[in-house]
Amino acid sequence: MLGLLGSGVVAGLAGCSGTTNEDPANGSEENGTGDDPPGESEASGGGDEGTATVWRSFHGDAANSGYQPAATGPTGSVTERWQFDAEAALAGSPVVVDGTVYAVSLDGTAYAVDAETGDERWQYPTGRTSTATPAVADGTVYVAGGRVLCAIDASTGERAWETHPGGGVLSSPTVADGRVYVGDRSGAVHAIDAAASEVDWSFEVEASVDAAPAVIDGTVYIVDGDRSAYALDAETGDPNRTFIPEDRQRLRSGASVGVPFDADAAVGTASEFAASGQARQESGSDWSATVADGRVYLASADEIYAINAVSGGREWHAQLGDAQPRFRSLSFGGLQRSVSIPLSAAVADGVVYAVGGAAVCAFDAATGDRLWRTPVDGAGIRIEPGAAGSAQFVADGRSMALSSAGNLQVGVAGSSSPVVADGTVFVGTGETVVALDAETGDARWRRGVGERVTTTPAVVQTPAGDGAVYVGTGDGTLYALVDDGE
Repeated sequence: MLGLLGSGVVAGLAGCSGTTNEDPANGSEENGTGDDPPGESEASGGGDEGTATVWRSFHGDAANSGYQPAATGPTGSVTERWQFDAEAALAGSPVVVDGTVYAVSLDGTAYAVDAETGDERWQYPTGRTSTATPAVADGTVYVAGGRVLCAIDASTGERAWETHPGGGVLSSPTVADGRVYVGDRSGAVHAIDAAASEVDWSFEVEASVDAAPAVIDGTVYIVDGDRSAYALDAETGDPNRTFIPEDRQRLRSGASVGVPFDADAAVGTASEFAASGQARQESGSDWSATVADGRVYLASADEIYAINAVSGGREWHAQLGDAQPRFRSLSFGGLQRSVSIPLSAAVADGVVYAVGGAAVCAFDAATGDRLWRTPVDGAGIRIEPGAAGSAQFVADGRSMALSSAGNLQVGVAGSSSPVVADGTVFVGTGETVVALDAETGDARWRRGVGERVTTTPAVVQTPAGDGAVYVGTGDGTLYALVDDGE
């Protein structure tokens, strides 16, 4: 078992509170990795090494930075350039590479869509439920779903290979240096040779790995379902360091709830479900890792940590909102599906942006001092009945519904991860995409899309030369939003 590096949580503070600062040397330094901290290489600044037309994977790049420094995202009022209708809800975020938008619907169908016109170029049905964001590298689209990682030719839509790396693939894949990194339900992360489809190494942890690994400067950063963070050697999978909050048992016991399908009885609070025996607590985490400027930022719906990437010691911590149980999977008819979409921080120009406590918050990346807080609609926890014959649950902005036919519907009611481009923070909130001034938090524009936003936005430069925001909704619609020219 790896040693404990960093401890303690500031509890009970709501709404983007102040910070707790720690000596970066809190953690052991015996695993230090040289003079250049991870996240300070040229590739770590966000986007894709300055390529304005690329949003390659979950949160934009292998470091999960959520930052596209080269694109000029829309800053004035926006209009819909096009919309594309998939056959099922979009849960994983769209990615964009050189004029093509790639998206995967909940039923596991991968789509390639012209970024300028919205015309379909191809679709490939994997046949496996997927809530993961695809990743694109070297002409290949990687899609995770069920127990399978599938590689698809980005030009033709033909399958190149598929592999079964472990006990149910959960996380979005991350591609770096010829390997695909993905987490699974059994509690492991796998490094898969992108050309040969063979597993190079696997590393087991204590709980499921839901969030996309962050990979930078030869290190893989993962977070498991117990909210423990690990740094692994990208070549060998050997662990270098870890960070485990002191109160992770509290976080673990309240992290998720599974609810059996019962159209009449499946509405209530988490505690009511637990008391009646209808709820099953499951280990799970809504954390994911973002790496930038020599720090690893671990964000969730209620708090954020800044961890020294070399020592593993905690530098600062801030509360984003009240710690609440999150509905992360629903069980019915003997079938259980994960619908978790872990939240991530975005880091741009020395500022960390995170969503929690019904607001978008900005923090100084070095000190953790809060710079601004802007409330957004749709976040927070509530439980309400859905349409006739269904039950709907909204927790920390995520909405899940069960129909009387036993079909799983999933949506996001207000807390997509934030992304940053051209001095603007973009976030999905309820049925609206919101753009905020990155320096002040003031609203620049809001655009309703008529359905719950279920994906984190992707922001790139279009083939026409203007900036566009691509976002998906719970009814399976993919939107391209651009400046309206006024």
